[in-house]
Amino acid sequence: MQRALLLLAHLALSGGALTAPGAAFGPIAVPPPLLDRLNAAGFFRPTPIQCAAMPLIADGENVVLHAATGSGKTLAFLVPLIAAICADDAAHPPDARPPVELLLVSPSQELTVQLAHEAERLLGAPD
Repeated sequence: MQRALLLLAHLALSGGALTAPGAAFGPIAVPPPLLDRLNAAGFFRPTPIQCAAMPLIADGENVVLHAATGSGKTLAFLVPLIAAICADDAAHPPDARPPVELLLVSPSQELTVQLAHEAERLLGAPD
């Protein structure tokens, strides 16, 4: 099955630093389950591009990254977004969670598949 060129999910960033308790991945706080999944995937500390970008993304800034292949750009975008979703979910009962909107746009189908694969590794594949 072919994936769409846009990876669409939901997110509401409220600005400011993430305040998920108990864990950190470099410069941002992440919920412990996300940190566990990062570690299980072999990510124990962020790369320089991730350290530079993740706080900005966590604060809701628009960010364009230019770095070598394999430098960690994909996780630089995904980790703060997933951390915010998890923190927001934990802050609200299931029936009172605000709508979440996120749009990641990629320039190629190959990159879209990569984004979706990494998101599935961090979130768990949908049933």
